[in-house]
Amino acid sequence: MNGYCQLLMELCRNILEPKYMGYLQEINNGVLRMNRLIDSFSIFRSYHGLNCTGKR
Repeated sequence: MNGYCQLLMELCRNILEPKYMGYLQEINNGVLRMNRLIDSFSIFRSYHGLNCTGKR
């Protein structure tokens, strides 16, 4: 998703109004935040020896 947003921003930067570029930037930022959240959860889970069900 992140790569797709970046590609759209690159290809359409001269076409889209700033308002719509802002929307794409917000989507991109949201994807980056979600990736950090998932990475943090994975680190937490492995540190505490949890599987996907939350059990050790």
